[in-house]
Amino acid sequence: MKRYDIITLYQTKDIAYARDKLLQESKLVRGWEDLYFLALGEESEELRKFLVSMINPEELLKNFIQAEGHVIDALVDTTGINRENNPERLRQAPFTGSPLTILYNKGDPISTRLAEKLLADISHIGMPCRLDGRGGAEFEKALISRDYSIAVGWTPADIRKSKCEQLRLAAIWFSDRTNEQQRIAEYRELPLFSITHYLLCKKDIAFYSNALAGAYRVSSQ
Repeated sequence: MKRYDIITLYQTKDIAYARDKLLQESKLVRGWEDLYFLALGEESEELRKFLVSMINPEELLKNFIQAEGHVIDALVDTTGINRENNPERLRQAPFTGSPLTILYNKGDPISTRLAEKLLADISHIGMPCRLDGRGGAEFEKALISRDYSIAVGWTPADIRKSKCEQLRLAAIWFSDRTNEQQRIAEYRELPLFSITHYLLCKKDIAFYSNALAGAYRVSSQ
């Protein structure tokens, strides 16, 4: 904290360390929540189903990302969705003539780690696979072109309250398919988990609505 006014944290070990060791001269503020998911762009439903069947969101969250959060059944509409109905793993991976492409936003460390884990797991079962990391506008262009097998995504939890954000998500990620239950049933969307971000900051820093964009310094006068 001698160098920075605010540090964002999401990993459980970092949050625990901050609580135990760093609160004499700083404070820890619960910030925002993001929802992570995968969009599957392969034309073959059999292949999409196989990819969904081999991904365990709880294992990714607890053992790999190691963040404070929880597994989610949907991004927006949780009615009528039962994660226990996830497909059984096929004994043999479907044939694919070209390498699977995993698209991710290289500006987000969680997306990067998820993409690298997916690459390792898919390659391990003998399916050719490659990473495509992009940032900013190039990432959104790649999403719109649909030239990927799996895209790693996240959205603020506020999407549950915003119809505009729900429509934007459907347009950019799912070719205007607005019915989330149908997207999940067709293995086009795989909700993963929520992640809560914390803000470790100097004691004279405050936040409007606990938002990073609302940070301000409290005057000592």
